[in-house]
Amino acid sequence: MTGFSLMLLGFPVIDGLHLLPSTLTAFPGLNGSSVPLGIFFVYGGVIFSMLTAVIYSIKGGAAIKQALTHPEDEDIDFLNPEIED
Repeated sequence: MTGFSLMLLGFPVIDGLHLLPSTLTAFPGLNGSSVPLGIFFVYGGVIFSMLTAVIYSIKGGAAIKQALTHPEDEDIDFLNPEIED
């Protein structure tokens, strides 16, 4: 949220990092153009979100594999438990 707020305010404006060629305008700030500081917080948020998605996908795949190889360890019907009066 900090990055988005700083981008809306438009300050402080800093020079880009020159990591990409200046003709590549899809990534402002990384190509050397002057941008609000918030863009780098947005880039960081995107990287962390993608990393989290990869980690959760790997853990979910491992859980599915475990459930398929050892069904005896799973509850019979954990999505629809019996309603006890």
